[in-house]
Amino acid sequence: VAAREGFGGPDAPMATDLYLSILLRWPALYPRGQSGWYDLAKFPALLALAKAVEARPSMTACSMAEGLGSTPLSNPSLPTPPEGSAL
Repeated sequence: VAAREGFGGPDAPMATDLYLSILLRWPALYPRGQSGWYDLAKFPALLALAKAVEARPSMTACSMAEGLGSTPLSNPSLPTPPEGSAL
């Protein structure tokens, strides 16, 4: 994502970038069976933001801890938390 007003870009994400990227996960998954309308690929800047955020070490660690898979934002799947996690 090229740096522009309101967005910090992949090297310096702002809190809003991080929050927005997390919000992109929900319409891809919920409500179950009714998310076929959602295609993040139609929004290249948002897809790039999602990929940049999910590549950050902090997001990788979070994704592993929560069982979110390797593409939790750009191509999300339902969580599969590790054994012992609360559901």
